[in-house]
Amino acid sequence: MSNKLRKTIWTAVIVACGSWPVAGFADDKSQSKSPGELKAIADRSSKSLPDLMAAAESKTGGKTINAMLMEWRCVQDKVLSGPVTGDVSHEDLKNADPSSPVGHIITASDNKISEVIVCAKSGKVLCVKDANSFTPGKSAFHDGSGQKGRHARFARWNQAPDRTQRITDLLKKPVHNAQTDEHIGEVKDFVVDPDGGRLMFSVVEFYDKLGHGNRWYALPLSIANLSPDYKTFDMEYEARQVNHAQGFDRNTWPNVIEDKYATGIYESYGVRPYWKRGRRTEGSVRTVTEREGRTGANQRGRQLPQRWQKASDLVGKNVINPQDNESLGTLHDIVVDPDTGRIIYGVLSFGGFLGMGDKLFAIPWSSLNLASDYKAVHLTVDKDRLKTAEGFDKANWPNMADERFATKTHDFYGSPRYWENKDDMDDDMDDAVDEAQDKADDANDRND
Repeated sequence: MSNKLRKTIWTAVIVACGSWPVAGFADDKSQSKSPGELKAIADRSSKSLPDLMAAAESKTGGKTINAMLMEWRCVQDKVLSGPVTGDVSHEDLKNADPSSPVGHIITASDNKISEVIVCAKSGKVLCVKDANSFTPGKSAFHDGSGQKGRHARFARWNQAPDRTQRITDLLKKPVHNAQTDEHIGEVKDFVVDPDGGRLMFSVVEFYDKLGHGNRWYALPLSIANLSPDYKTFDMEYEARQVNHAQGFDRNTWPNVIEDKYATGIYESYGVRPYWKRGRRTEGSVRTVTEREGRTGANQRGRQLPQRWQKASDLVGKNVINPQDNESLGTLHDIVVDPDTGRIIYGVLSFGGFLGMGDKLFAIPWSSLNLASDYKAVHLTVDKDRLKTAEGFDKANWPNMADERFATKTHDFYGSPRYWENKDDMDDDMDDAVDEAQDKADDANDRND
């Protein structure tokens, strides 16, 4: 790692990110620190954050995915409540100065996620705890309220999603301003990257009282997070950001995959576009075909989407078998992981095809392809195989976040178990470093 990268990551995490969550695990005491207070903590440290990261990685054998500096008082009670697993005695920890700076490091290896506390003066590891059992928003060391959305994904790489939602249930949900505790708008639609298998934007109409006119706005999915009770999308509304992002007439949508527009929207909210993440050169970008063994039109990678669809237009499309152009039914709904934006399933209604009745069928999204003319969704499957597919009642949906259901369904259709894909884990860890670098760049720009 270059000295410049070390400096930017250090600056990002310590100075620019006073309220930046740590891998989805937050703490009231650390989160309430201003950037100035965090810089003061950093000034009392003898070791740089990369040094603390290296100590944590040496102890766990993993790779750092998130890190933050805080005071010992923020984690003291939690560390002392359990057995000491570090390089310092329980008695010394008990007598430590509560204001001493410590690094809170999250590391991950192929089969383990660990939470590590490292002394920022001596560089000694104070405690290590297994984080594989973490639930989003809570860590072994912290009792804070946590962070919804994209950061929660670091706690569940080797699992199916913690929760799923039908796209039709997400439409028309209110948007809630977390700062003023009031509803400020409504989700009108989603922009789907059908080949990338993810939601590219949520599309929101803000209420008239905010002064944005009769316009709709595309937001990066991570800006408005689905609440734990599934009732609202929560965001920290800033009029400046919304105005800078620009809106559009509901009847005249822009070309949302035009690079200037799409990248501009993400950057307006301080988010790096997902197609620009990863520390790989352009020539080494892996397509999803390479990553997940797919073929045909369903090839995509870390690049700007080549086409898009409104979620509302995808639902209801005809589903055909491209081998004989026979109609199989309709796309009844789409199931997504609302925290990451990944599209998990297309839910099909076969409408009596092959005597399959009125049941619904969850098909892994990687088994589906949007036709080149956008008029239909393709599903290539043998009829005899399809006859044995297991469906479900329209009034009794299965728990699609259950890993047993996911495993059974993906295996039946011969689709890769994406939650076991190590390459995706590496990509997410790269994203964590990228986010730190982005925040560092912002901090350096402000200081110049």
